[in-house]
Amino acid sequence: MPLHIFIAMIAVATSIFVHAVATAAPKKVLVQEFTATWCPHCANVGGGIYQLLQDNPGSLVGMMQHFADDYETDFSQELIDFYTLPGHPSIWVDGTWNQIGSSGGFDANEASIGALVDMASTTTDVVIDIEGSELSNTDYMLGVSVHVEANGEARFMRIYVTQAYSDTAWPESGELQFNTQRQAAPTQTIALNPGETWSFEHTFTLTDESLNKDFVTYIVWAQDNLAAPPALVRQVAVHAHGDVPPCPCQGDFDCNQSIDVDDLLHLLASWGTDGGDVDGNGDTDVDDLLLLISNWGSC
Repeated sequence: MPLHIFIAMIAVATSIFVHAVATAAPKKVLVQEFTATWCPHCANVGGGIYQLLQDNPGSLVGMMQHFADDYETDFSQELIDFYTLPGHPSIWVDGTWNQIGSSGGFDANEASIGALVDMASTTTDVVIDIEGSELSNTDYMLGVSVHVEANGEARFMRIYVTQAYSDTAWPESGELQFNTQRQAAPTQTIALNPGETWSFEHTFTLTDESLNKDFVTYIVWAQDNLAAPPALVRQVAVHAHGDVPPCPCQGDFDCNQSIDVDDLLHLLASWGTDGGDVDGNGDTDVDDLLLLISNWGSC
């Protein structure tokens, strides 16, 4: 008997036991820089975060919020009021850990902000799914669903649904930038019990630079609904304009609404590459195998 078939049989036979174990969903970490075009130290902080994003693909989401310059929005002001920011630059990691000011050059800021990222959890019981569809050349409808896993806890959260522009040379051509926030849907406050899902739709009208859709992204995060920080970000998700949504079930590689032997064989054949990546870390390894088995069956 071929080895991969033997492994598949063992995995299927033991899935009933693994399925009974509470498996936390993978989580990305949200890093927000509050910046301004006139700020002399913001470029070094932004460059440090940019390097951090490049060194940790798939596990971090970076976002720039401008204030006190021409790119400030009503939504950035909402966040400024919440965090009661003392000045520029200010950095918040997952709504809980923060850095005020610059640590020096790119490398120094990557190290200091990276230390904050290391404190953040990489698992959660909150899952966010995003789908999008073009209604016209300027209008894009975003569909968002937020779910608390059945083995999770009741959550009272704010849901932020935003549109950003991610040209590294915009709005300042001499600096490194990422996901500069341009507009947002009205902030939603929700309460979810384990196993429950909340859904929301919003249509964004794109203008100005955002009509260059190659750089348009949509960022959604779920954050504990508290009056002041720290307020933990439970999950964050990114949708690139025009992206076709993946199959809705983690590990359903053939999109047949079921996690089965065919999906398991695909994962094993992709071992060590990104072809069978279930948890979004860019590699196919034992964590993906365990996550696929825990999702075994119809979905």
